[in-house]
Amino acid sequence: MTAIPHPSGEGLYIPNMEIADKCDRADPIAHTEMVLEAIDKTEKTGRIRRSRSSSRLGLES
Repeated sequence: MTAIPHPSGEGLYIPNMEIADKCDRADPIAHTEMVLEAIDKTEKTGRIRRSRSSSRLGLES
């Protein structure tokens, strides 16, 4: 993959020949943080749902 630093110092330009500007702006660090946060929220939600389902079914441990 090829990337060019964005002039602002945040993020990168990644070539994309399918759009008029020929580059998409991306911030891999911010993107990774957002993905990890979403995973964490999903896991917490899943634990809450499993816990509630278990208690309703009398399967509490």
